[in-house]
Amino acid sequence: MRYVLIGLLFLGFGTLQGQRKAHKRGQRDSIKKAMLIELKTYRVSLINKALDLDEKSSIAFFAVYDSYFQSTSTLKKTFNKKWRGTSKSEMTEIEATEYLNDVLNLRKREIALLEDVSTNLKGIIPMVKIIELPILEKKVKRKLVQKARELRKKRNN
Repeated sequence: MRYVLIGLLFLGFGTLQGQRKAHKRGQRDSIKKAMLIELKTYRVSLINKALDLDEKSSIAFFAVYDSYFQSTSTLKKTFNKKWRGTSKSEMTEIEATEYLNDVLNLRKREIALLEDVSTNLKGIIPMVKIIELPILEKKVKRKLVQKARELRKKRNN
């Protein structure tokens, strides 16, 4: 009987530990979601400010631009997933040819997507701003990384 009680005590303690870990994991997930929402809002505000968009044109712009951004991101992730961990200097001739073909296909798809998005954005923003989008993307990305670091520091303190 004594061993049964001790066994139940250990089971109860283990369950409590598991619940605490699940609670902490839930807190971390909610903090990450809040950070992502804040970063997305910050991204939208940076782009709106740089392109001088009002509310109506901002909604129209992001309806087109977000799908383009998501598509290019998916293409790059697929490419990187396939070639991650592969050293270019250690590739065989066949692998190098396949790699080059994949790079060229990636660039062709990116150009086709850019062509589509620029056509769709013509009525929303001027062409001068459309041609500045790649540079703007890089600037926004740098600022987002910096903001994410600030948020992490703030969260850890």
